[in-house]
Amino acid sequence: ERIGRILQMHANKRQELDKVYSGDIAAAVGLKNTTTGDTLCDEKDPIILESMEFPEPVIEIAIEPKTKAGQ
Repeated sequence: ERIGRILQMHANKRQELDKVYSGDIAAAVGLKNTTTGDTLCDEKDPIILESMEFPEPVIEIAIEPKTKAGQ
């Protein structure tokens, strides 16, 4: 798996990062085989975490802006 870019998300803007450290929260762009719940680590020192269970939503709703400017 190859990461294209690493970003730190701030409300309505993004900051590109060169590196992240243990405990940092960042977004990895360009991953093709990674999904929610995957753990990224060194192949030589794997970290196996207990899988997360996501409850079924009680309510489902879509919220969309009235105008393109509202996005």
